[in-house]
Amino acid sequence: MIKLTIPHHISGLWIPVLSNNPLHSGSIGAGLNISLLSVALPVEDECTILFNNQEVFREQAKEVCEFYNTKVGVTVKSPFTLGKGFALSSTLSIAHTLISSIHAGGSLLKAFQKAHELEVVKGTGLGDVISQYYGGFVIRTRPGPPGIGEAFKIPVKYRVKLIVSSLPYSEPTDKMLGRIPLSHYERGLTLLRRVVRSEDLIDYFNAAREYTQGIFDYSIIPEEILRSPGIVGFYLKKSALIIWVEKDRVAEVADILSRNQLFFKESEISKTGVEIEHSDQPP
Repeated sequence: MIKLTIPHHISGLWIPVLSNNPLHSGSIGAGLNISLLSVALPVEDECTILFNNQEVFREQAKEVCEFYNTKVGVTVKSPFTLGKGFALSSTLSIAHTLISSIHAGGSLLKAFQKAHELEVVKGTGLGDVISQYYGGFVIRTRPGPPGIGEAFKIPVKYRVKLIVSSLPYSEPTDKMLGRIPLSHYERGLTLLRRVVRSEDLIDYFNAAREYTQGIFDYSIIPEEILRSPGIVGFYLKKSALIIWVEKDRVAEVADILSRNQLFFKESEISKTGVEIEHSDQPP
C-alpha cells in the first residue's frame, strides 16, 4: 500500500511569471509549509480524486489517467477545505500524479512536473508544488516545478510555534490573481528581495503581512488577535491566517480564536516536504 503525506503550504509572497510553456511558468515568492499534513491513499480501478470523501477535480483526474494510461484514483484527507489558501489544489494534483506515476512505473520528478502543469493550466495555483516538494520555509527564485524551477529551503534554527486558523472567506485562485494590479506585484518584488537578502523568518512574516494587506481584508481578523502581546508575527492568505506565537502564549491566542468561534489548529513549520511510504499492510 502506498501512502503519501503532503504538507500544507501557505504562501505569503507571490509574483506571477507566465509564458507559453506551463513548465516554465509559475511564480517567484516565499511561503511556509506547516506540519499539519494531508494524507493520500490510492483508489484502485477508479479514475477519481476524492477529497474528504467528496469527488472533486474531475477534469484533472481524467487528464492524469489519460497521461499515465492508468485507471487509478486517489483519496485525500485534510483538516482544511479548498479555496481557503492552504494549497489544497496542488496537494490533490501532487497526490494523483505521484500515485499514478508509481502505479505506471514512471518518473517521480516528472509527476511533480505534471502536477505543476495542471495547476498552471487550470488556473488553480502557481508556486505551491515546488514549495511542497521541499517543505519548510521556502523561497522561490525561478518559476516552474522541481527540476525546472528554482527554490531554496531556508533553515530555521529555532522551534516556531504556530496557530493556523481558517476564517470565513473563500476565493478561487484565478479570480484572486485577476484583481491584483501590476503595481502590487512590483511592491512584492521589493519585499521578496528583502527576504532573499536576509533569509530571516521575522522579515518574511513582516513582508508577507505588508504584501497581503493590500490584497485581503484584515478587518475579518478578531481585534483581540491584533492586540495580543504574545504574537511574533502573522499574515493572511485568502482565509488562511497563520500566527507565530510565543510558546508560553499559545493557549491565550487559542482561547481568543475559540471565543470567536473560529476553526484553528496548533502547528509548526514542517521539517520535510512530500513523503512516500510503501507498506505491505492495508491502510
